[in-house]
Amino acid sequence: MGTVILSGKLLFPDGVQEATIGVKDGIIDFVDIGSTSTSDDDTITGTIIPGLLDLHSHIGDHGARGYLPHSLEEVVFPGGSKEMFLEKASHQDMIGSIRSSLEEILPGVTRILDFREGGIEGIGLLEEATPPGSPIVYAFGRPKGEDDINELVNIASGIGIPCLVPGLEGIREICKRAKKPFSIHVSELFREDIGKVIELDPDLVIHMISGNKDDWGQLSERSIPVAVCPRANQAFGLDVPLKDMLDEGLLIGLGTDNALAVRQDMFREMESAWMLLRKGGSEGIEASVQVFDMAVGRTIGGSDLISMLPGFTPWWKTGWPRVGEPAHLSLIKGSTTDDHEMIISDIVRFKGQNDVSWTGPSE
Repeated sequence: MGTVILSGKLLFPDGVQEATIGVKDGIIDFVDIGSTSTSDDDTITGTIIPGLLDLHSHIGDHGARGYLPHSLEEVVFPGGSKEMFLEKASHQDMIGSIRSSLEEILPGVTRILDFREGGIEGIGLLEEATPPGSPIVYAFGRPKGEDDINELVNIASGIGIPCLVPGLEGIREICKRAKKPFSIHVSELFREDIGKVIELDPDLVIHMISGNKDDWGQLSERSIPVAVCPRANQAFGLDVPLKDMLDEGLLIGLGTDNALAVRQDMFREMESAWMLLRKGGSEGIEASVQVFDMAVGRTIGGSDLISMLPGFTPWWKTGWPRVGEPAHLSLIKGSTTDDHEMIISDIVRFKGQNDVSWTGPSE
């Protein structure tokens, strides 16, 4: 496979520079800061940005699309439409469902945290369904039936628990020993006991939109990040107090959540999050920068979660992008400005998947 040349404006956390980057077999082959190239037939020009991170997704649900009940309970609770689909779907149905999600979510996205149903079997299904050129998928397994929890933790990237129930302490301890992330869905439809959450010391909490200032503050004090999924929650009429959550110092990242509820599109997710911050009173540019940081994982960089995800090269670290590392980059149609904050604002508010010309690592 030949070397792909990316050339144009390279976006950094604090500025923008002209650059040319070579990518070979999904790995950064060279980085030339300060120059651009348009002479090679393999050169793709535009604005080079870090690959987006979908911090919470269920990519096996794509095939369950159709009529969407009004209440979340009718979809994700036991006996709901999602469970019915997962139980009835054939092996090939599930392979197709996962691949459809991966194809849909790909433009601009290089990493996904997939909260994988089906226990050990579900992890194997994901591995079988993931084709070359897909985003890197971190599979957060969910215990099922008589599965050996130690085996599940060993083969998964982490564990993703769907709800706060008794008896999770043992699973948490196994994750700690294995140095794998432990995550749990909390306070989505209604507020749950933050004390029980804190006792589990999760590496990532999902939703928290029905929490209060004290709940958010306690998570903030412990640098426990939260994945917020604005569009999926709003699809069921739930309020997403994103501005209030940020005001309490929460480390927040964005996710697309259920493929059956909304299109899995991180550009739409960024726009929706921006709208929520504007509704909460945020200034436009400030909101754009905050949302972009959420979408690339910078906002959750103060937690231990990033270091627990194998191969995660942070955008905000000195020396990024580095030769020899996976090309977690995306190239989008160029901006007419050199102003750093205006480029970010343009990406968050106006760019979409159709503006993406290339997404790495793309082996």
